[in-house]
Amino acid sequence: MKKERKNLAPVPKRFFARKPKVYVKNSKKTCVCFSVDIDASNYTLAEKNLLFDILFEGEFCKIHQELSEKKGYVYSYDPCFQHYNNIGQMTLTYEVLPKHLYDSVETVVEVLKSMKEGITDELSYVLPHYVDNAGFLLDDTEEFNWVRAYEGHILDVYYKDIEERTESYRRVTTERMTEICREVFRQSNILLTVKGKKKKVDTERLAEILCDALSCR
Repeated sequence: MKKERKNLAPVPKRFFARKPKVYVKNSKKTCVCFSVDIDASNYTLAEKNLLFDILFEGEFCKIHQELSEKKGYVYSYDPCFQHYNNIGQMTLTYEVLPKHLYDSVETVVEVLKSMKEGITDELSYVLPHYVDNAGFLLDDTEEFNWVRAYEGHILDVYYKDIEERTESYRRVTTERMTEICREVFRQSNILLTVKGKKKKVDTERLAEILCDALSCR
């Protein structure tokens, strides 16, 4: 009998049970890494991708706009989203001057907090890539094959055609995205890791920023 493939990732013990503790690795450079745990089984692929794009991906995403365009704090910015059937993790790593460390962390946390208060026009900025420009995926056969393989073989998501894929994104509402933000962006799902001069990093101050803004829930 053929064994059923579940594509479930092992769930780390501390997943969804993060404490307001900051982990510091000694380094000459100052780098920050935010990790957000997600129960991937609770959300559609469209919802997860749109959430990632609104916050982390691209020059016009919320966090890049705040850290780079408005405040000019970061000169390296690396978002990543890894997800399976059961769990996922959105990560953001950026390099920052030591004097901007605390304000940059507070800026990111405040953006996450604001998303819980309500999404307005952010969705309209990221939807066109999946709706209006969905057909462009067919122009790049290598990208198309990779996307289809990942969605089908790893995530068990099968769209019969581009129209069905497009419709799954079109159905996502601002109300639903706000609901997701309230579920996901709580302190128990967020891990903060810092690389820098260990003796000069105030971990208690960083932990307070996380705890105060995200209500330690």
